[in-house]
Amino acid sequence: MKDTQTKGKPKLLIIGHGRHGKDTIAEMITELMGLQFTSSSLFVAKEVIWDFWGKDRYPTFEAMYDDRSNNRKLWADLISAYNTPDKTRTASTMLGRGYDMYVGMRKKDELNACLEAKIFDHIIWVDACKRLPKEDKSSMDLTDTHADIFIDNNEPLETTVKSILELQKKLHEEGFSVNYTEVFAEPEKTELTWFDKPKDALTLLDHGFIAVKEVMGSDKAIAESARMSYGRGTKSVNTDEGLINYLVKNHHTSPLEMGEIRFHMRLPIFVMRQLVRHRTANLNEYSGRYSEMIRLFYVPENDQICAQDKINKQGSAEPLDPMVAESVRAVIAQAANHAFDIYEAMLVTGVSRETARMILPLNTYTEVVWKCDISNLIKLLRLRDDSHAQYEIRVYARVMAEAVERFFPLVYAAYMRQRESVSLTQDQIASLIRGEVVDGLSKSESKVVKDLLEAD
Repeated sequence: MKDTQTKGKPKLLIIGHGRHGKDTIAEMITELMGLQFTSSSLFVAKEVIWDFWGKDRYPTFEAMYDDRSNNRKLWADLISAYNTPDKTRTASTMLGRGYDMYVGMRKKDELNACLEAKIFDHIIWVDACKRLPKEDKSSMDLTDTHADIFIDNNEPLETTVKSILELQKKLHEEGFSVNYTEVFAEPEKTELTWFDKPKDALTLLDHGFIAVKEVMGSDKAIAESARMSYGRGTKSVNTDEGLINYLVKNHHTSPLEMGEIRFHMRLPIFVMRQLVRHRTANLNEYSGRYSEMIRLFYVPENDQICAQDKINKQGSAEPLDPMVAESVRAVIAQAANHAFDIYEAMLVTGVSRETARMILPLNTYTEVVWKCDISNLIKLLRLRDDSHAQYEIRVYARVMAEAVERFFPLVYAAYMRQRESVSLTQDQIASLIRGEVVDGLSKSESKVVKDLLEAD
């Protein structure tokens, strides 16, 4: 391996048409490689243009500099005059003051003089011609043929970042000091271990899991808490089963809150958003502000890609044609990968994790520790372990229900008995007697009647 410290920092010239992103690329290189830059416009403006021309026409230096695009040819001529007779004056003075990059050279005679003097190690062309107009030849007579390195700035962002990373690697291999091993050395990058799951976890969906981590209380503890209402000396007049049935049926929730289950889950963010609607739980979720989001996202199977339900506006109907569903799966995966490409590219350029995460899709996986008392857990199950709930959250709710059944069997049996019972209005009873749905019933009431009639 070459000694990365023998040559010091490289001297780079960045050229390209106006507004094609030269300064932006220079800023990215500064962030990644620890180099310093200034532009020919800014440097010469401070040296001579403000005193010689600007201060008689503008109220401030900043106003003059911001207006330079409206006087591009004039500025090019003033910079050219500054470089007469010494065509290397801007470059040599700039680099002599500690800068590593010269951004914005526009004249061939200046470039040729710098090449002859061997001032630069590399010349970089920044190109955005596919999305932005070229600069007029009157102010810019250099082209991409004058550069030995090409950086594509035509979008997407990850293409630009890849070019900069390749530049960093090239400079490192040539012996320059560019923070390669300190900031981004691909061979040494370690893979995050977030893909692993706990040994006792049950795999759900494609990359999700759920595991019971802790249980507090029992059916007996719940029953004993309920009997406190009678006083310490009162005998148990009901069995635990009968008492718990009474609690669940009559919605006496306080004793049921004496039992708790703590889960550890990995689930898609859109499922987490449905789960967190049940605000009575205690939770701690993976933070995309403190830690990097992992490229792990949910892609539904073909039979879960369904048409929009025409009656239930928030639900799905029948599965789509398998060929259509497969194409939808491909689009979902492509979109998620593209979002992660941009996310990871932004992190490399120095964008904060809390900002970069904004573009990630709702099918990105997150992790959460979720603790809920049994009273509120059976309320959650009544809504989420139901055919009307979205498939993905039903998968998690089903496992939660199995945990309640395992650790609190009497509560679960009472919950199911109450859940499966049917309460009917007078109009519903009249409909059943007549054998048809009477007018005035709501959609949900009509559905109950139809289901009962069909069951007969």
